[in-house]
Amino acid sequence: MQWGLIFGDASVNAAFMGLAREDQITVGAAYLYRQRRLLEQFDAVYGEKLSGIYFEGLLACVERNNLSIDLEGRIESSIPDTDEFAEQEGAYAQNILIALNYLLAFARDGGHDFFERSISMAMENIDLISYEADNSYDEAMVIQRERSVVLSMMDRLAKKRQGSSGLKLLAWMSGGDDL
Repeated sequence: MQWGLIFGDASVNAAFMGLAREDQITVGAAYLYRQRRLLEQFDAVYGEKLSGIYFEGLLACVERNNLSIDLEGRIESSIPDTDEFAEQEGAYAQNILIALNYLLAFARDGGHDFFERSISMAMENIDLISYEADNSYDEAMVIQRERSVVLSMMDRLAKKRQGSSGLKLLAWMSGGDDL
């Protein structure tokens, strides 16, 4: 799936493009936060500790600190190789860490193509999970659900964040809508 199916849709795009850049980054981080359990499952299956660097990267995006090439490099070097980690958890972890690296590049450099790549990689996991649940799944229904999720995140962000920050903000924005 591509980012444009969700963020390019007229119902989402106008609201998203109307956000300040830092709020766009926060929405992107909340969208990726929804997939945290995929990394936690990877860690459980393989005994790795990728969740730590994942949360560090998300926090860097939301708090606008440590947006460094060094952090991107550490995340990139942590991306699991699916030849070594062949179970489905390896593919999920690979996709979400690549998505995080692109989001960090967007937060640091502002190139919108980085945001597009980030969301596209996150959507790869949504596609994989949907296919595994039902190989004849209704893609249009999944896309509509994802649009609703993003619109809900932006609505919550507009409600002044309820005093939340960091990972609590991302959890609140995702409203418990995990993958």
